[in-house]
Amino acid sequence: MPLNQFIINDLTPSSPETLVAELQTIFKQLTYSHVPVLNNQIYMGCLSETDVYCFESEQAISEVLYAIEGFFVETLFYGLMF
Repeated sequence: MPLNQFIINDLTPSSPETLVAELQTIFKQLTYSHVPVLNNQIYMGCLSETDVYCFESEQAISEVLYAIEGFFVETLFYGLMF
């Protein structure tokens, strides 16, 4: 099964200018545990729901960048040719 079938595209990534209040609203409406953050179309990482609720709603993501978590997927092919 192609990897792109597992990618969720119904959540728009946030930017450093996004307010924490917007993320809190997103987490109240959806069941996701993390929200991706992009800066100039470059993936910076994800903010967790738990962390977002600890921040002041008036803060911008740029003020809480220390809480961003990296995420990657390692692919092992075990001799398969693609």
